[in-house]
Amino acid sequence: MKNAMAELVSTKEAPILSIIVDLGIVKRDNEAKLKHLMGEASKLLPSEVSSADRDVLLKRLELIFSGLESETHNASVAIFVAKDFAKVVPLNYRATERIVLGDIAASEVAYSAASCPRFHVLVSGGNHVRLFEAAADQIVEIKENEQLTHVGHLLKSHDHSNQGDEHKIHAATAELCKSLNWPIVLIGTTHFGDTSALSDYVMASVEGNYEHASTAEVLKVAKEQVEKYKVEKAAKEVAELEKLGHEKRLGSGLDEITQLIKAGRVEKLYLEESETLAMQDGKENQMTVNDQLISLTFQFNGEVVFLPANSLAKYEGMAAALRY
Repeated sequence: MKNAMAELVSTKEAPILSIIVDLGIVKRDNEAKLKHLMGEASKLLPSEVSSADRDVLLKRLELIFSGLESETHNASVAIFVAKDFAKVVPLNYRATERIVLGDIAASEVAYSAASCPRFHVLVSGGNHVRLFEAAADQIVEIKENEQLTHVGHLLKSHDHSNQGDEHKIHAATAELCKSLNWPIVLIGTTHFGDTSALSDYVMASVEGNYEHASTAEVLKVAKEQVEKYKVEKAAKEVAELEKLGHEKRLGSGLDEITQLIKAGRVEKLYLEESETLAMQDGKENQMTVNDQLISLTFQFNGEVVFLPANSLAKYEGMAAALRY
């Protein structure tokens, strides 16, 4: 997701329309919603945009909407479109619909990636191994994966008296974990061996036999582990903030942080979840302050970290970890 964000902010085309839309599974409802958004988007473009650029931009948006109409959805997506640029980014939670004229509707996309992450679930039990892809309340089992199939064959042919077989299984599992796109929750870790060397890929691991667990049961167990992981990670970030404060490597306040980002000094921008997604009353079609800060942070190759409500009260609701 960070690469996608970097790609979005790297374009110099202007203006960019950023659209957040929540799509359902009823095609007719989606068509009506997208038709309405098309009309609203055309009204939002400023008068100084040339008619030629306006026509090209809206044509690109029509093509994107046409593609969305023909698919089955049950999720929110972020759409970014300019004269020579277009991107559709799936969001991992139900987002508030909005149209923004500006670089990016950054809050939703960054929050989706950081706080409602996509993750994989690798389940083992007995002689069977299963792989799932999940986000929020959505989960799907992945049936076709060569490395998953390889691990499954090794498990089925495993001779419990042969330590060499176990080594092969553990090595194959490690390669599978490294090949996946998102962090992993391992369930039923007995057959996966020591996973400490996979800490860069594995968020959490759970013992037990879940070989015959339903998809819903797998999601429930995995989500509990992801929530624990997020709480532990937030606690570490808050502790790191305190350390950075003592080292004089922490900025706070909107004006100071903005200047620090533009100077290329901000490594991490810390924001509270409660403030990040709050829209200004009557200004749904404008970028919020947090949108602008997040966009600026990504432009200067920084990272965005979200913390629970009131975590940053002593820092005026936002803080910046400095590179130097």
